[in-house]
Amino acid sequence: METPSYVLFHYLADTPLCEAVRTGFDRRWRQLSDLPVFPCSPDVNRAAAENPACRGVAGFLASTAFHEATASARCPVVNYSSRAAACPHALNVFTDDAEIARQATEAFLAKGYSRFAYVGVAGHGYSGFRGEAFRTWLGKKGHRVLMCEWDETLAENPVAFHARRRGMLRDWIARLGTPAAVFTANDLAALDVLRFLREDLPETLPLLAVAGVDDSPQAAAHGLSSVAPDFVALGETVAETLHAAVEGDAWTPGTVRRVPGARWIERASTGGLATTDGLVMQLLREIHDEIAAGGAPKVGQLADRHGVTRRTLLNRFRAATGRTLRDYVLGERLKRAAAKLVGSGETIAEIAFACGFGKQGDLSEHFKRTYGVSPSEFRDRHRAGMGTGTGTPEKSTA
Repeated sequence: METPSYVLFHYLADTPLCEAVRTGFDRRWRQLSDLPVFPCSPDVNRAAAENPACRGVAGFLASTAFHEATASARCPVVNYSSRAAACPHALNVFTDDAEIARQATEAFLAKGYSRFAYVGVAGHGYSGFRGEAFRTWLGKKGHRVLMCEWDETLAENPVAFHARRRGMLRDWIARLGTPAAVFTANDLAALDVLRFLREDLPETLPLLAVAGVDDSPQAAAHGLSSVAPDFVALGETVAETLHAAVEGDAWTPGTVRRVPGARWIERASTGGLATTDGLVMQLLREIHDEIAAGGAPKVGQLADRHGVTRRTLLNRFRAATGRTLRDYVLGERLKRAAAKLVGSGETIAEIAFACGFGKQGDLSEHFKRTYGVSPSEFRDRHRAGMGTGTGTPEKSTA
């Protein structure tokens, strides 16, 4: 019997997202099967995206022509990145949008925000799912979310569309008030919001925390906090789904599997706590950036940078956060050390240096006073499954 072809659909090939998915897929597929897998060619991707009749790749997957072609060849198709809803003629494997929204919700609430907005495309696949989940999670905590959603068909051309969108963002931010936390459908939308704030409302930027989804290299370069889905696990699930269809010789088009594993990645765009003092919020972000780079922020340098006296800076910081600047900086350096103890193979001495401590003994002294155990005990407990991760100490409010 002739072996049929099996198709893995790749959207936006050669992006970091697709490379991660493919890594997971290849790893798992080799464990499951020796059958070849043929990704759709770039020409097919391009034709689908550029065909107005298909309404992009998702429309192509949902089209009758595609369905007839795959059905006649008996080729199960796994779609893992539809920009719209699940494709009815394919098996669908998506990230867990509810978990993504929960990660953003918990991060924002931990920083003390009480005003929230979501920016995305109205009723549009993952964008709609993430927005509704974000609103649901915050609703359970007694908070409302300003849904800043637009229709991609609003404008006739890109220039008009972006001009209208800037006007909509200006109106939404005025209604939202500050300080506030803004979550977006993806990193590109979050970077658009940051760009708009820098160009149109620079005085508002320090009072808004902005985060997206994906953890792309572009986001890292711009200091954008993100919820990063586990795209390698997504690829593994795609392989398992395709293999089950191949082995069973039967598959149910339109089915959807959700893959968990999202994690919050903190960067400058959400650094610090919610406060109405724009100077302090800016200070918090700068402190966070410097600590992430292995530095130890100096009060005099911060004061000079912002044109205020040391006393003014320290008083405003304490009034806004309820903590001294020294305690806040120490707490953030210890949290970074805890994360490294759990997530890296660095020695304790290397971690001490990377987190701004002069020597290992300094780190050990402060760490034990805050966490109740030494750095080595903390690492051992976590690796043995006995610890509680890198959670903030009970007495800390950061």
